Amino acid sequence: MSLSALLVVVVMVVAGQAVSQYFIHQPDGLLTVMAGDKVILPCKVENKAGPLQWTRDGFGLGTNRNLPGFPRLSMGGEDLRKDWDLVIDQVQVEDEAEYECQVGDIRSRSARLEVNVPSGPPVIRSDRQTVRVTEGVEAELECTSEGGKPAAKLVWGGDLVLTQHSYTADRVKGHKTFVSVSTVHLVPVRENDGAAVSCTASNNVSPPVSATVSLDVSYKPRVNIESSVRTEDVEEGDDLQFTCRVSAKPSDVKLAWTLEGVDVTPAEDEQFFKIKKVSKQEHQKLLSCRATNTVGAGDDSLVLSVNYGPHIVIHPQTVHARTGETVRMTCQADSHPPASYTWYRVGDNKVYSFTSSLTTTATNTSQGSYYCQGRTSQSSSERSNLAKLVILRRPVIASQQTQYGDLLSNVSVVCTSNPTSENTSISWHYKAELLARGYPTGLVVGRVHDVGDDKYAVVNTAKEYVIESTITINNTTVEDFGVYTCTLENDLGTDKKNILLVNGDLPGDLVILRLVLAVLGFLSCILVGFVAVKCYQNFKNSLSEEEQYLETERLETSDKTPAGAANARKRQKTESSENLSDECSGNAQNVQGSVLNTISKDFAAFYGNPHLSSHMESDEEDDDDDTGSVRIRLIDDQSHQPREFTAFYGNTRLSSQHKDDGGNLQNRFPDLNVRETATATRPKSVNFHPETTVFNLGDDVSEDPYAYDDIVMRIARDVDDDDEGIATLPETTV
Repeated sequence: MSLSALLVVVVMVVAGQAVSQYFIHQPDGLLTVMAGDKVILPCKVENKAGPLQWTRDGFGLGTNRNLPGFPRLSMGGEDLRKDWDLVIDQVQVEDEAEYECQVGDIRSRSARLEVNVPSGPPVIRSDRQTVRVTEGVEAELECTSEGGKPAAKLVWGGDLVLTQHSYTADRVKGHKTFVSVSTVHLVPVRENDGAAVSCTASNNVSPPVSATVSLDVSYKPRVNIESSVRTEDVEEGDDLQFTCRVSAKPSDVKLAWTLEGVDVTPAEDEQFFKIKKVSKQEHQKLLSCRATNTVGAGDDSLVLSVNYGPHIVIHPQTVHARTGETVRMTCQADSHPPASYTWYRVGDNKVYSFTSSLTTTATNTSQGSYYCQGRTSQSSSERSNLAKLVILRRPVIASQQTQYGDLLSNVSVVCTSNPTSENTSISWHYKAELLARGYPTGLVVGRVHDVGDDKYAVVNTAKEYVIESTITINNTTVEDFGVYTCTLENDLGTDKKNILLVNGDLPGDLVILRLVLAVLGFLSCILVGFVAVKCYQNFKNSLSEEEQYLETERLETSDKTPAGAANARKRQKTESSENLSDECSGNAQNVQGSVLNTISKDFAAFYGNPHLSSHMESDEEDDDDDTGSVRIRLIDDQSHQPREFTAFYGNTRLSSQHKDDGGNLQNRFPDLNVRETATATRPKSVNFHPETTVFNLGDDVSEDPYAYDDIVMRIARDVDDDDEGIATLPETTV
């Protein structure tokens, strides 16, 4: 057979075979399964001719349906002539590959088998179900999940929110599965003790799986001091107890108490600390309790607060000011709670300020002594020391006018002022010669006085505005004893004082003289006291008599009948005459002292009417029975001229009814000068009581003869109408 014929036969055979054998079902695409599942890859051939096998990643598995060497793999189907499906029991990750079905010279489409594995259970690294951590110390928790495919995702949860963590997923060496690891860092606090922490693994091909642990947190002591009395209610003298409450893990702690840094831990039951009768010295002191365990130490502190009454710690100070200046005094009291203040001035109850300071203007009315007082809601303080507001005035020298020194020694003469301006010029003179001039700023060396340069030295000082100048005369001689003149001058005024410097080495007889003068002075004081007592007693007796008389007069005046009024007037004249008749007849000087001193110049004393006394005797020679007068001779101090007045009694028309010869009166009574312009009346002896009422001559005289019955000379003495009984009243000087 020729070669061409052989080729034709071969082509025909091949073509016939190709047409008769083909795939009815074949694998295709990606097939994803879970590990452990049963997988069937389809392969069904029509008109199969020749051997058939499956390949895995290009490696033939064999043509025998049982596939020896691969116990979980086989080829099967319902129609054993046509079905050649690849059956994989309990598929595993190792079965993951690309599979093809081959028969003769034809190949099926490839199919990719992908095997997923559920993630392994997560594990939180720990030797037990609890994780021991320490408060404040950073801890690391790690969660691991192995064998998953795809790699598992890890999520933290539980009682805590943990967001800061790391995550890695690596393939297991020599395997197609993964191991996932997540790490979280946290700083636990005591509140995390017993908290649950969970880790959940999930790869989206199997249900999530979680693992949980609890935190065992150790922490240092937390301390809280409790008081038996509320802080704001603690009063000085109270008994206090404090309790140290501790929260710690482990709970075995050691306690220690300190007060203002000093250890005061009780020997017994150190959880409690007591203070007996707390005082204000404990106020604001720091009390602390410290607890220590194996983890660390904790403490708590409180500041003691003690309520106590105010006590003045800063007293107001005396201030000196010029008139019109504003001054300020300050006062401070120590108390808790802080005190309120009131300011007072000695001598009145007015409140001058309600603050810790007093501001006022220096005047004559505001000067005085002030004090402050602090108060709290519970008590008030003793008042502060007195502080004076002193008005600075012109200098007034208050030094002793006589000062003493010894011969041949250094003698000092002191000149001291009242409070005045510190800017005061001070000068010393001796025998009209200026010795020194200066200001109160220290040592001032004065002029040389006929001796060495160091003869005089002056020291001027000012303390609380009191100026003091001391001049020292060194090595005194007899010529140095005499009058030194100290002069103080400032813008408020000037004062000068002569100070006699006396030699202190007195002779014996001079010492005796001084003693005698001292004794005489003492006796004089006793005598003056005795006289004062006697005068007081006499004055008291006279008041008693006057009160008795006024009471009698009041009772008689109450009798409104004419007879009663007449009896009262008659009794007044009679009693007056009887009481003082001896005085007039015994010593005329008594009249001067009791009457004339009460009569001033240009006044005449009038009294009564003709019926003043029942003892008055009528004078038959008189035209008007009950009239009379007596002249009183007064000397005017200014003109030194005698002035004469007439004291009248009787009715008001005595001048017209008693015509008398003035010359005869002058002859009969040479000591009585008759006024030319007045009609002379018959001189009568009249004695006046010290309470005589006087009227000005210019006053109108009533025409009523009884006008001055009880209001003019109601206590005038009786009138003796006998000319021979007339008494001449002594002269007095007005």
